[in-house]
Amino acid sequence: MRGIISKIDLPRQASDKKNVYYRIDFKMDPDGRWAHTDVVPTFHNYLYWKSALESGPNTILDGLRYVFGSKVKINADSRVIIVGKLTEQPGLFKN
Repeated sequence: MRGIISKIDLPRQASDKKNVYYRIDFKMDPDGRWAHTDVVPTFHNYLYWKSALESGPNTILDGLRYVFGSKVKINADSRVIIVGKLTEQPGLFKN
């Protein structure tokens, strides 16, 4: 499924006090719903997200999967693919 990065928060301290994480907010295609995920740089799945984090807001991603049973939490193990930037693809995400 596709979504656009709408916001990336500054790193936050994890509850274990050992790690930090990035909260990434999305606007999902096609319905424009809000969703989010948390990415921890020291976890293996960070490699799936590194390029997307560097690309920043307005990056269109494909390959997003919801956490089982949720419609707001994106699985951080999703193997995301950068499709482009919103300005490069007019007509997407008009909601």
